[in-house]
Amino acid sequence: MQLIAMLFPGRASDIAQSLVDLATQSGSWYNWPHLGSGQNKMSGDSLQTIVAELYAMGATDFDTTTALKSMVAADSLP
Repeated sequence: MQLIAMLFPGRASDIAQSLVDLATQSGSWYNWPHLGSGQNKMSGDSLQTIVAELYAMGATDFDTTTALKSMVAADSLP
């Protein structure tokens, strides 16, 4: 993903926006999203990490405010 962000920041921004939209529409940052729900195959925060990496590598043309708010909300749940 980092290479995509460095070479094609516009395309990487579209990918990041799609991930943010998925989290917003489903109400959660699923690890392995499939048909609107998580598969719980592996633990961790993989999608949040991908969005952060895309941003760090130059893909910044997406709704960063919504992304950050939803990431903080997801990590703040008990």
